[in-house]
Amino acid sequence: MIPTAGQLALQRVILENATLHLFANDLRPGPADTIVDYDEPTGGGYEPHAVDDPLFVFPGPVGAVYGYFLVRDGIVIYADRFADGPYEVNNPGDQIAVNVGLRVDG
Repeated sequence: MIPTAGQLALQRVILENATLHLFANDLRPGPADTIVDYDEPTGGGYEPHAVDDPLFVFPGPVGAVYGYFLVRDGIVIYADRFADGPYEVNNPGDQIAVNVGLRVDG
């Protein structure tokens, strides 16, 4: 059993130095996935973000975005599809706010 304070501390350590990425391929994340399985959006001003900056604002179109993934040291440490996605990014100023759902349970 991991006490709540310990769960939060572990989550902070896991997310430290991780980057937040979006994926544009119609993928259902799975346990055998690696970074090459995820196609990031191209164009439209897309760039990965720090985990503590989960709002993506696009100056141009990138098309459909299906979900997000976290990378640390070149390894995918977490990935999830948007439950209500994909989101279509077609206009300047379109935004996607990511609520990172990573939890450490005790």
